[in-house]
Amino acid sequence: AALGETVHGRPRGWNSALCERQIQISSAAMESGEPAKPDPPKEPASEKPASPPKEAPAEAETKDPFQRISDSKKVTVHFRAVGGNTPIMKRKKFKVKAKNKFSSIVAFLRRSLKCKPGDSLFLYCSQSFSPSPDEIIDDLFNCFQDHNELVLNYCTTNCWG
Repeated sequence: AALGETVHGRPRGWNSALCERQIQISSAAMESGEPAKPDPPKEPASEKPASPPKEAPAEAETKDPFQRISDSKKVTVHFRAVGGNTPIMKRKKFKVKAKNKFSSIVAFLRRSLKCKPGDSLFLYCSQSFSPSPDEIIDDLFNCFQDHNELVLNYCTTNCWG
């Protein structure tokens, strides 16, 4: 790539860690009114052995992903009907426990729309993909929230892939 061209949508030679550090330094300088000073040079490692890394938090996350989500946390889910013959719900927004899996939303919607076992129902997040049934609702909400709600589109025919 020539000078001035972009690589993967970013300027050539772009370094995210360096840019973030420069932003932190400049924002600190703006708040204090003093010119930003670079970090002092790091001291060489001492001869004493380093303490062993703590593995307890990492193990807790891998053992039970629900521990990081409080029992009282709820997420607002907004259902939007897509397609010509898709039934429309009277009430479109619901509060759902953040610890639930996406499969619980699918089961709830099938009951609400009175779908028969053979009827097809497609749910999409961000109008583009269908989440895995074992996906945690809080994770979807954190990644794809829109105006503090998780918008899920549903239809009876395959719309977006």
